[in-house]
Amino acid sequence: MGSLTGDDQSTLNDLEVITKNWITLATIAFEGFSTIGRGIVHVHSCRHGVRFNFYRDETVDDYDPEKEVLIMIGTEHEGEYGERVYRFSRSPTPLEAIRLCTASDVGSYVH
Repeated sequence: MGSLTGDDQSTLNDLEVITKNWITLATIAFEGFSTIGRGIVHVHSCRHGVRFNFYRDETVDDYDPEKEVLIMIGTEHEGEYGERVYRFSRSPTPLEAIRLCTASDVGSYVH
Protein backbone atom coordinates (compact mmCIF):
# COMPACT_ATOMS: atom_id res chain seq x y z
CA MET A 1 0.00 0.00 0.00
CA GLY A 2 1.36 3.44 -0.95
CA SER A 3 1.75 6.33 1.42
CA LEU A 4 -0.59 9.29 1.47
CA THR A 5 0.44 12.61 -0.01
CA GLY A 6 0.00 15.78 2.03
CA ASP A 7 -3.18 16.57 0.08
CA ASP A 8 -4.57 13.08 0.69
CA GLN A 9 -3.86 13.36 4.41
CA SER A 10 -5.49 16.80 4.51
CA THR A 11 -8.61 15.41 2.84
CA LEU A 12 -8.75 12.52 5.34
CA ASN A 13 -8.36 14.99 8.21
CA ASP A 14 -11.12 17.18 6.75
CA LEU A 15 -13.47 14.22 6.37
CA GLU A 16 -12.79 13.22 9.97
CA VAL A 17 -13.70 16.74 11.17
CA ILE A 18 -16.85 16.73 9.03
CA THR A 19 -17.94 13.27 10.16
CA LYS A 20 -17.20 13.91 13.85
CA ASN A 21 -19.10 17.23 13.80
CA TRP A 22 -21.84 16.44 11.29
CA ILE A 23 -24.87 17.30 13.44
CA THR A 24 -23.28 20.60 14.42
CA LEU A 25 -22.39 21.45 10.81
CA ALA A 26 -25.83 20.45 9.49
CA THR A 27 -27.57 22.45 12.22
CA ILE A 28 -25.51 25.57 11.58
CA ALA A 29 -26.03 25.25 7.82
CA PHE A 30 -29.81 24.95 8.00
CA GLU A 31 -30.20 27.65 10.64
CA GLY A 32 -28.02 29.94 8.52
CA PHE A 33 -30.04 29.20 5.40
CA SER A 34 -33.31 29.77 7.28
CA THR A 35 -32.08 33.02 8.81
CA ILE A 36 -30.03 34.77 6.12
CA GLY A 37 -30.15 32.64 2.97
CA ARG A 38 -27.78 30.38 1.08
CA GLY A 39 -24.23 30.16 2.25
CA ILE A 40 -21.36 28.09 3.49
CA VAL A 41 -20.22 26.77 6.85
CA HIS A 42 -16.67 27.87 7.51
CA VAL A 43 -14.61 25.50 9.65
CA HIS A 44 -11.39 26.97 10.93
CA SER A 45 -8.96 24.74 12.71
CA CYS A 46 -5.72 25.81 14.29
CA ARG A 47 -3.67 24.85 17.30
CA HIS A 48 -6.37 26.36 19.56
CA GLY A 49 -9.16 24.08 18.29
CA VAL A 50 -11.98 24.21 15.74
CA ARG A 51 -14.53 27.00 15.16
CA PHE A 52 -17.71 26.83 13.04
CA ASN A 53 -19.49 29.82 11.49
CA PHE A 54 -22.05 30.27 8.72
CA TYR A 55 -21.56 33.00 6.13
CA ARG A 56 -24.09 34.06 3.53
CA ASP A 57 -22.85 33.59 -0.01
CA GLU A 58 -25.22 34.50 -2.82
CA THR A 59 -22.96 32.86 -5.40
CA VAL A 60 -23.77 29.34 -4.15
CA ASP A 61 -27.14 28.32 -5.50
CA ASP A 62 -26.68 24.79 -6.85
CA TYR A 63 -27.18 22.80 -3.65
CA ASP A 64 -30.24 21.65 -1.71
CA PRO A 65 -29.98 23.26 1.77
CA GLU A 66 -32.47 20.77 3.21
CA LYS A 67 -30.19 17.86 2.27
CA GLU A 68 -26.67 19.20 1.66
CA VAL A 69 -24.09 21.37 3.38
CA LEU A 70 -21.35 23.41 1.75
CA ILE A 71 -18.31 23.37 4.01
CA MET A 72 -15.13 25.40 3.69
CA ILE A 73 -12.29 24.18 5.86
CA GLY A 74 -9.56 26.67 6.59
CA THR A 75 -6.25 25.55 7.97
CA GLU A 76 -3.24 27.29 9.34
CA HIS A 77 0.14 25.62 9.40
CA GLU A 78 3.49 27.32 9.95
CA GLY A 79 2.05 30.71 8.98
CA GLU A 80 0.45 29.38 5.80
CA TYR A 81 -3.33 29.54 5.36
CA GLY A 82 -5.35 27.35 3.01
CA GLU A 83 -8.97 26.48 2.27
CA ARG A 84 -10.77 23.46 0.84
CA VAL A 85 -14.48 23.34 -0.04
CA TYR A 86 -16.75 20.29 0.21
CA ARG A 87 -20.36 19.60 -0.73
CA PHE A 88 -21.55 17.03 1.77
CA SER A 89 -24.74 15.14 2.51
CA ARG A 90 -25.53 12.41 4.99
CA SER A 91 -27.98 11.49 7.71
CA PRO A 92 -29.37 13.27 9.58
CA THR A 93 -30.04 15.84 6.87
CA PRO A 94 -29.73 19.53 7.77
CA LEU A 95 -33.53 19.72 7.97
CA GLU A 96 -33.53 16.81 10.46
CA ALA A 97 -30.52 18.11 12.41
CA ILE A 98 -32.13 21.48 13.12
CA ARG A 99 -34.78 19.59 15.08
CA LEU A 100 -32.06 18.20 17.37
CA CYS A 101 -30.39 21.48 18.39
CA THR A 102 -29.74 25.09 17.32
CA ALA A 103 -26.53 26.82 16.26
CA SER A 104 -26.39 28.69 19.57
CA ASP A 105 -26.69 25.33 21.40
CA VAL A 106 -23.46 24.24 19.74
CA GLY A 107 -21.70 27.59 20.29
CA SER A 108 -21.61 28.72 16.67
CA TYR A 109 -22.76 31.79 14.85
CA VAL A 110 -24.62 32.83 11.73
CA HIS A 111 -23.19 35.92 9.99
